[in-house]
Amino acid sequence: MTKKIVLVVILVVLQLSAFSQDRIIKKGNRLLDRNKMNEALETYLKVYEEDKNNDILNYQIGLTYFYISRPDKALFHFEKAYSINPKVNLDIHYFLGQVYQLNYQFTKAIEEYNKDLIIIESDPNRSSEKVVVEKFIEECRNGLLIMNEKTLN
Repeated sequence: MTKKIVLVVILVVLQLSAFSQDRIIKKGNRLLDRNKMNEALETYLKVYEEDKNNDILNYQIGLTYFYISRPDKALFHFEKAYSINPKVNLDIHYFLGQVYQLNYQFTKAIEEYNKDLIIIESDPNRSSEKVVVEKFIEECRNGLLIMNEKTLN
């Protein structure tokens, strides 16, 4: 009987903890929507200390780091979110492409942008995004050329 009570208490505590984390993530999302990036990041990182393997949380942290111009940290969290759940968000390939590009990893950026193009082409509502992504691919190709020229000189 005592074991059952302990088990019930543990389950209740776990559910309350998950509920609390969800509320805090939603608060972070509201802050992010209001462009309060540093406050959103602080909020997300509080939950991250307790739940490092939450795909959505890692995506949101990556997004926040991206918006505050920290592509190195954004890359870590986007990669982690993707490794946990490759379908974490439809835009994951776009943002991975962005942070790879910003971190001078042009080949990986092109790969991610091409994955994003496949998604864009399957959704008629996103056709205007194709031109933007193709422009980023061209920028990465140019970056590769410049990097290759530097190593040859």
